[in-house]
Amino acid sequence: MSRRRSGFTLIEVMIAVMVLALSTTAAIRLVIMAQNTLSAVKDKEALINAAQAVEAGISTEELSDVGTSGDFKWEAKDKETEMFGERFGRLDFDKAASGDGAEPVRVKWREITVADKKDKKITLYIPSKEDSEENVAEGLSADKSEKSENTGQSGKK
Repeated sequence: MSRRRSGFTLIEVMIAVMVLALSTTAAIRLVIMAQNTLSAVKDKEALINAAQAVEAGISTEELSDVGTSGDFKWEAKDKETEMFGERFGRLDFDKAASGDGAEPVRVKWREITVADKKDKKITLYIPSKEDSEENVAEGLSADKSEKSENTGQSGKK
C-alpha cells in the first residue's frame, strides 16, 4: 500500500518562511537607504541654496562678511596668491640666458564658506571686490569707447 501525501512538510514551510523573511529584510533595508539618501540630498540642496543666497547678499552688500541666519552661518574672506606672469611656460631663450623670469602676478579672490547646523560646509570662490570693481570700470569704459566708435562711424555715412 502506498500512501499519498497531501500538503507540505515542515521543512518546506520553514524554507519558504526563511526566504520570505530574507526578502522582507532586504526590502526594508532598501527603503531605509533610500530615505537616508533623500535626506542627505535635501540637506545638500538646502546648503547650496543658502550659499547662493549668501553670495548674492554679500555681492550686493546686503549681508556682512560674517553672519548667521536660521540654521546657516557664513564667513567671507579675501584671499590672494602669487602666480607666474603671462609668459609662464613659453620658451624665451633671450631671457633664459640673462636669468630674468616672468614677473609674478597677484591673483585675488573671495572665499565664502557656508555651514549648516550639522557642520556640513560648502565653499564658493568669487572674484575679489577689487576685481569686480575693475571689471565694472573696464566694462563702462569699453561701452563708452564702443559708443564713440559707433557714433563716429554713423557720422561718416
